[in-house]
Amino acid sequence: MSRKPVFLVGSMQNQIYGGKLPSKRDVLSVLFYNKRMVNLNLHESASLVIDECLIFWKKAHLRALEKHKTRNKNLNDLFDIAHDDALILINLDEDKNFLIAQRKKGREGCMLGVDIKGTIAERKKKEERQKERREKQSSNFKSVDNFQFRSFDSDSSDLCDCLSST
Repeated sequence: MSRKPVFLVGSMQNQIYGGKLPSKRDVLSVLFYNKRMVNLNLHESASLVIDECLIFWKKAHLRALEKHKTRNKNLNDLFDIAHDDALILINLDEDKNFLIAQRKKGREGCMLGVDIKGTIAERKKKEERQKERREKQSSNFKSVDNFQFRSFDSDSSDLCDCLSST
């Protein structure tokens, strides 16, 4: 199997290097190396990487178990991929309140079916835009038609002038 870079991680490494505590990228690059190059399953690869991380943490005289407990609690928190300015960009108060509630511990609230109010509002906006577009197009066609008639009328008068002079 080739040493093709891993998406968002980069190149794979066979072990964690350096004098700093391992970064998430370091851990993932070794995890993928063990999985793809050494052909270990995910559990075996993760165990090896954790053991390697613990070596670094022990060298720094840091305790790892306490963080492990909080990490398990954080697994139920929102996987927040919202824009940094999401609360400013969101127009509907209902949507803002929902995002705020989801960011709290326990992620209060839930989405039930289709947002009927939002769907109706979006449909009305779409219909208004289509109506405006049709009106604009029809006014453009009228102005083009008027221009053509005027130019035809002026051409015909020129034609009459030419005929009468001959």
